[in-house]
Amino acid sequence: LSGNTPYAQLPDNAKRAIDGIYQLMMQHRRTLASVKTMAPALLNVDHDGVDNSTTTTTTMGGGLSPADAAAGSPRRPNNNNKDPSSIPLPQQMIALHSQIQTLLQSAESNLIGAQQLKVRAGEATVQAKMH
Repeated sequence: LSGNTPYAQLPDNAKRAIDGIYQLMMQHRRTLASVKTMAPALLNVDHDGVDNSTTTTTTMGGGLSPADAAAGSPRRPNNNNKDPSSIPLPQQMIALHSQIQTLLQSAESNLIGAQQLKVRAGEATVQAKMH
């Protein structure tokens, strides 16, 4: 193959590779375009997973920045909408982190209970052997 080979004359595997790269480039462009249009307050989450959208200082005094106003105020949660895809990703991640922590605590509690049960069963077995 030379550098001047037309696309139509390329082997199928080369065409698929080029098409795959093109699709990834376009997906990346769409992602960047959607991130550029996101409201800054929706992206403002600190490293501890705490949402700072209600404490963000805005450019319009006590109001919202133009981008926040265009996206809708994050200060007015919509509790009627149960569709997870309509909730901003940082808020979804915070909710999932909370659920994971609850499950972890439950699993740890169950493990402690199982270990205690095992000890009691061992003690009961020892006592049963003595009688």
